[in-house]
Amino acid sequence: MNHNLLLLLFFFFFFVLLFNAAFSDYLSPDSCKPQTCGGLQNITYPFWVEQSQPSYCGVPNFKLSCTDDKAVLNVSGDAYYVQKIFYNNRSVLLSNTQFFNGSDCAPRHNLTFSPPFRLNPSNTYIHLFEGCGSSLTGSLGLTPICSGVIAVPYDYHGSFNYTKLVGECNYSVVAPVWSLDNEEGIHDYLQILKDGFLLNWNTSTCIDECLQRGGRCGYDTATNNAVCLCEDRVHFKKCKARSVSSGNIVLPIFLLLLDLQLSYIINWSYFW
Repeated sequence: MNHNLLLLLFFFFFFVLLFNAAFSDYLSPDSCKPQTCGGLQNITYPFWVEQSQPSYCGVPNFKLSCTDDKAVLNVSGDAYYVQKIFYNNRSVLLSNTQFFNGSDCAPRHNLTFSPPFRLNPSNTYIHLFEGCGSSLTGSLGLTPICSGVIAVPYDYHGSFNYTKLVGECNYSVVAPVWSLDNEEGIHDYLQILKDGFLLNWNTSTCIDECLQRGGRCGYDTATNNAVCLCEDRVHFKKCKARSVSSGNIVLPIFLLLLDLQLSYIINWSYFW
């Protein structure tokens, strides 16, 4: 009976230790340390970098791909370069990758966004017209930003109307931009489009106390909520004030029970 009990205790604590080691490695807070991609530094929750982090480090829609030292975010089927991330006001500065494609520089459809993303109300807009013909663009005094594409500010007050352009061009799209003036104050519309636009987000937040107590922010896809990855386990809000690993507790308890069991066997044998 004593030997069976001892064997049972051994296997019980062995599997507890094995499970704890596997679980801690799978949800390791160290895996969710801030990342860098090119000039974009301190990439943290809700964003995560697929090449260097597990998916639980951020929200699925905020997955970044770091390619050629550029962080790329896919939103509603379109790819965008991430220029800056403003965590305090939950906004990100994006540039459509299409504007960096040389002669084929314009998207073929209006940009659309769905939750958790929405356009920042401070953006302004530029109309892009393609296939208008050189005679039309020349008569209007417009210079193409790339092959066959002209750009006109949304609030342009020139000597023509948009109806004429829409009727004589192959297609038109509306592109959001952060500002109509680049750093030099010159209306270089292609550069303005490359400078990007602001996109706001609204998703489950991770409280500051998680980081203050040594944790890392993560995401639980089962509940669609932010979680705090701690040394001992996953917590919903923050780590315990004194985080103690279950692996560090189980082993001493096992050794203590083993010692008591051996003492019991020795004492029982002595009386018999």
